[in-house]
Amino acid sequence: MQLHVFLGLMLIVCFISPANAEATHNYFKKKHAVFVGIFEQSSSGTILAQRGSLEPAYVEFEEVGIATDHTSWMVEYRYRLSDRWKLSAAAYQFENGGSAVVAEDFNFDGIEYKVDAVVEGLFTLDTYVVDAMYSVYQTDNTDVSLGLGLHAFDAEASIQAQVAVAGEGSGSTDQARASLLAPLPNFRASVFHAFDDTWAVMATVGWLSADIDDYSGSFEYVFLRGQYRVSEAVGLSLGYQVVAADITKTLDSGRNEFDITYKGITAAISYTF
Repeated sequence: MQLHVFLGLMLIVCFISPANAEATHNYFKKKHAVFVGIFEQSSSGTILAQRGSLEPAYVEFEEVGIATDHTSWMVEYRYRLSDRWKLSAAAYQFENGGSAVVAEDFNFDGIEYKVDAVVEGLFTLDTYVVDAMYSVYQTDNTDVSLGLGLHAFDAEASIQAQVAVAGEGSGSTDQARASLLAPLPNFRASVFHAFDDTWAVMATVGWLSADIDDYSGSFEYVFLRGQYRVSEAVGLSLGYQVVAADITKTLDSGRNEFDITYKGITAAISYTF
């Protein structure tokens, strides 16, 4: 994602903001905000679990039956410490699975899979975010914030082959797995603009480097959201999210690598108090 594009959007919103208007939106007045929602996402991804002397084999999601369309959930919380400082925490869940027939030999976690084998693939990614944001530009209805925090990734991919068992249909072989659990620092920027006390828009961009200890790679995301307040405390939002993660973990026996992109529509209900 290009950060300068997002910063340009920030400047545009700032210039259209009437500085002499009185702030009326709950974003500026309430200390607590909770968002609960769902993602309708499409994804693409490549996974690798190289072990020992086996050649690295990059496996596409579709090759092992991992579906590319899915629905997942999200939870976000924001606490306003002062006019300028905010703390936030969020959790996002991604899980996809399915089955496929192997079209080309490959290996994963030290297990070799042959052409025409029936396999079941599963990929899960739980992301947790905690950060502190500071308003670097603020008017009565616009807020531009920058912040730092931590992302924690809990990712796992598994592949299991199905084999025929005489008189019993089918059974399964040992399951191959690759996982990552990485707490990593991140940079985040956001802009919020309220058109009035009911309608508002928010855009967030985040970036982190995964180059720490045994990890390498990067994580980037852009989240655009429109919000409509239906009552004093309750609001509805609809948005679009794009996330790209490419993270490698080096092991004594080889390495795990997850390269995934997912994007799609988000819908949420919010409660402020």
